[in-house]
Amino acid sequence: MKFRKVSALLLIGVLTIVSLAGCGSKSSVSEQPQKVRVGYLALPHYLLTPYVAEKGYDVDEGIELEAMNFTNGPAMIAAMQSDSLDIGIMANVPVINASATSPDTLYVVSAFEDTTSIMSLATTKTDIKEITDLKGKKVSIPLGTGMHFFLELALGKVGMSTKDLTLLHTEPNDAMYCIISGETDATVPFGGYLFSFLDEGGWPFFWGYELWETEPKVDVLVPDVIVVSKKFADKYPERVIAFLSAYYRGVDDFKKDPEGVLNWEINKMNEIIGTKTSDTQKKFFLQRPLKEKGKFEETPSWVIWSAEEQLELLKSGRVEKWFDEAANFFIKQGTIPNKPNFDNLINPMFMEQVVNKRKNI
Repeated sequence: MKFRKVSALLLIGVLTIVSLAGCGSKSSVSEQPQKVRVGYLALPHYLLTPYVAEKGYDVDEGIELEAMNFTNGPAMIAAMQSDSLDIGIMANVPVINASATSPDTLYVVSAFEDTTSIMSLATTKTDIKEITDLKGKKVSIPLGTGMHFFLELALGKVGMSTKDLTLLHTEPNDAMYCIISGETDATVPFGGYLFSFLDEGGWPFFWGYELWETEPKVDVLVPDVIVVSKKFADKYPERVIAFLSAYYRGVDDFKKDPEGVLNWEINKMNEIIGTKTSDTQKKFFLQRPLKEKGKFEETPSWVIWSAEEQLELLKSGRVEKWFDEAANFFIKQGTIPNKPNFDNLINPMFMEQVVNKRKNI
């Protein structure tokens, strides 16, 4: 993967923070913690942002987090473009769309987790047991989204495409209603709507992890990312590094005590959205579902990478490949006018400094 061209200001800032980090003083970055505004969704592990703030990891790193809850990624990107937000944690699709229309305004500094394993195809029809059974069927899906892209990936495994189906553009809540009522044949349940489907006694017939665990294997994931305003990052690279350092201390905690940290996140999520997470939902956050209805295995359902794993992933070119595959799909769909320049968008330099800092602690 090509190394990125970084402005002199960014490079000087990065070298400065590394030098300061070696001094071992919490106050060496600044006498007063500098505020960093970070947007997140009310989902694990986005909620590690308020978690690290409560733990004080941000102050340890010389910053003060202002954790701001949003309902979707595009709203976060709009806030970054208006200089009212510095960093956002979201799915990769809004980032691809925004970067195609407003190039060189964002950096992807971490593809921090992957939830593709619990993306799925669901139905209430007894005659649909495999992907091939979808041929000629009506599928309700929000077009031009990550769910639409996932559907195309799944169909591609069996030599099909969305041209073999009748697609009906429906918002996620309406899509779930359509299959439960029998008006359409299948959908890709989004987020909490999967739990609504399970509450109705359903169980998806295809899970995302089958993309890469069954032949032919598909090396394409739909990761969640940490994205930063380029304007902010170029001006304050040390604050971006400080945030990532704090965030990945939260990841360390999760690696050591998954259930304990998840319980904190679930309590926070319930507080924000005013619901109560069921035991089944909690299982989905920790364990991967099996093909057999109601069964789970010990393998984690949501893959969350450590700082060191994340840096290796960013440098491998795989993240760029995943973004490229998704961008090609959205161009074909007419969702975006052109492909973003991923050399400028995906930037591993910040994570490299985070990992170097961790080595010196």
